[in-house]
Amino acid sequence: IAISQLEYDRITTNLKYYKSDWDSVLYLNTDGETKKRNLNHLPIARTAAKKIASLVFNEQAEIKVDDDVANKFISETLKNDRFNKNFERYLESCLALGGLAMRPYIDGDKVRV
Repeated sequence: IAISQLEYDRITTNLKYYKSDWDSVLYLNTDGETKKRNLNHLPIARTAAKKIASLVFNEQAEIKVDDDVANKFISETLKNDRFNKNFERYLESCLALGGLAMRPYIDGDKVRV
């Protein structure tokens, strides 16, 4: 998938907010000396993403398709991958970084996501 450098930069910035990965701060103490310390912060991006993810999707969610054959296939695939257990966690990073990609693949005789 082709992505522009601007998009990579946006994702990097969002990841920095999500991880609360800030550079150290230089400051002058009362003796006039330059000191360095970690930046004090509130993990708002991570907290907000986690809360929104839990509101949008939880383990009790049901995913259904109108076509019976497709519904059976989707239900079995999602059950085999423990989708309902894991998706809330994936959704949290999706909300924080601005997107999510899931790739289906074959594992033996099963389709996995």
